Amino acid sequence: MLRVVRLARVIRLLRLVRLKRLFEKIEDALDSEYYSVLFNIFKMMLLLFTVNHVIACAWYALADLQPGGVNTWVDTLRLTMSLESFDWVHLYLVSLHWSLTQFTPAGMDVTPTNEIERGFTIGVVIFALVGFAYVVGSITASLGQLRAMSEEASKDFWQMRRFLNQNSVDHILAARIQRFVEYAYTRQQKTMSINQVKVLSLLSKQLMEELQSTINQPHMKVHPLFNFLNEFSFITMNRLAKESVSHMEMAQGDTLFLPEQHATCMYFVAFGRLEYVRVLESGEIKEFVDKGEDWLAEPSLWTENWYHVGEAKAYTDCEVLLIDPQAFENILNVVRPVASIVAQYCRLFMVWLESLEEQEGMLTDVIQGDQVSDTIRSFLPMWCLRRTFMIFLLSECRSFGPLHTGVAVKAGWGSVLL
Repeated sequence: MLRVVRLARVIRLLRLVRLKRLFEKIEDALDSEYYSVLFNIFKMMLLLFTVNHVIACAWYALADLQPGGVNTWVDTLRLTMSLESFDWVHLYLVSLHWSLTQFTPAGMDVTPTNEIERGFTIGVVIFALVGFAYVVGSITASLGQLRAMSEEASKDFWQMRRFLNQNSVDHILAARIQRFVEYAYTRQQKTMSINQVKVLSLLSKQLMEELQSTINQPHMKVHPLFNFLNEFSFITMNRLAKESVSHMEMAQGDTLFLPEQHATCMYFVAFGRLEYVRVLESGEIKEFVDKGEDWLAEPSLWTENWYHVGEAKAYTDCEVLLIDPQAFENILNVVRPVASIVAQYCRLFMVWLESLEEQEGMLTDVIQGDQVSDTIRSFLPMWCLRRTFMIFLLSECRSFGPLHTGVAVKAGWGSVLL
C-alpha cells in the first residue's frame, strides 16, 4: 500500500513537470506581449482554481472519513435541507463553494461542526491570507500592465492624428500613414527587434554580430549562392550576413525602384510581398516577389552597369533586406579562394543574363527562385566533395592574383575572370 501511495506521488510530480514544460512552450510560442500577459492571468486563475479544488476535496474527505457518531458539516447540511443523501456532484460543488469563500470576504451556510473541521478551517484561512494576496496581486499587476499598454498606444495614436490635422495633411496620405503605423505597431508587438531587448546590449561585440548574422541568414540562403557559401565558407557567410545587409520597412504602395533607375542593391523579401511590373510592347507583365522564394536585382552585385528593367513596389506592408554590392565584394575578396569560386559563378551568371537579353521580353530584375533555382545552382561547384573542394581551393590559392577593377563586370570580378 505504501508503495502504491509513493508511486501515485511520483506520477503527480511528473504531471506537474509536464504541465510546467507545456506552459513554457506556450509562452515561447506567444510572440505578443499582450497575449503573454493574458496567458499569465490565465495561469493565475488556473492556480487559484486548482488550489481551491484540492481544498474542496480535502474538506469533503474530512466529513467522509469521520467515524460514526461524529457530527460533520455534511450531516448538518442534510438536516438543514431535510434530505437523507446528496449525490457527489452536489457535495463537490458545496465543498468548492466553501473553499472559495475562505479566500474572499463572502460567506455561506456551511460551517465547521467539530474540532478537526474547525482546525482545518483555521489552517485554510491562514493559507488564504498569503496565497490569495499573491494571486490577486499578480492578476492586478497583469491587468495594470494591459491597461498601461492600451493607454500608451491610445496616447501615441492620438498625438499622430493631432499632428496630421495641425499640418493639414491630405486625407488620403493621412489614411495611408495611419494604416501603416497601425500595422507597424501591431507587428512590433508580435516581433521584437534587437534594439527593443535591453539586456542584449550586454552582449559582447562578437556575440551581437553572430546574433545579427543568424537573423539575416535564413532570408539570404534562399539564393543558392549564399546557401553554398554558408556550407563551404561559414566565416565568409557570417560576415556577409552582418556587414553587407541592411533592412527597410515599406508601406503598401511604397516604391522600391523605378524603370531605368541605376541599381545599387540586391533585394530579398523578409516579410510581406512585392509587386514587380515591366512594360513591354505587348503590354504590362506583373510578377510577385515572395518571402522565401524570390529575389531582385542580383546583377547589381556583378556589374556597375545594371539599370532596373521594371518597377517594384510593396504589394503589402513588408520588410526588405538590402545587400550592398561594395560590402559584398570587399568581404569576398578577403578569402581569395572563395572569391575565385564566386567569380566563376559571376561569369556563368552574366553569360546566362546575356542570353536572356537576346530573347525579347525575358530580361527582368526578378529572379523567381522556384523556377530558376536549378539553373542558378548549376553555376556553382555543388558536385564537389568536401575533400575535392579543399584541393581545388589550395590550387586556386597558388594561382590567385591580386584583384583589380574590371570594366563590364564589377570591380574585382572582372580581374578574377581574366
